[in-house]
Amino acid sequence: MAIQETRWRPDTCTCLLVYEWDSLVTLTNRVHTFKRADVICPEHQSLLTELDAYTAALENNQRKNKTVNYVNTQLAIDPSSIIFSFSGMGNDRILNIEFTSAVVLTNLQKLGVQQWADTNFGVGKVIVQ
Repeated sequence: MAIQETRWRPDTCTCLLVYEWDSLVTLTNRVHTFKRADVICPEHQSLLTELDAYTAALENNQRKNKTVNYVNTQLAIDPSSIIFSFSGMGNDRILNIEFTSAVVLTNLQKLGVQQWADTNFGVGKVIVQ
């Protein structure tokens, strides 16, 4: 075992979280294990434990990444043209997706992204604008 420690600040909040992983394990089999929260952002402070804050921050980040990846691969939109923000607190944070003025999507395209997000994350977890 070669345990490594990573300090992670997601781009979806200002938490600073620490997790461990074994560098001898292949990337596909690697597991990240929460160790501690050095900083819990205001949006996640209402959660009961540091692990709850880590879990919520990780889910927020993965939801954003999967949505950006879907828009990029399905609509060929460069990720730099996708603007994301979150509203809400704790486990009830909503991902808001907008596009720069360089991107013009039809209502049907926006509806397609919204339906994909509703199917994958639940209704109301992502709002496509």
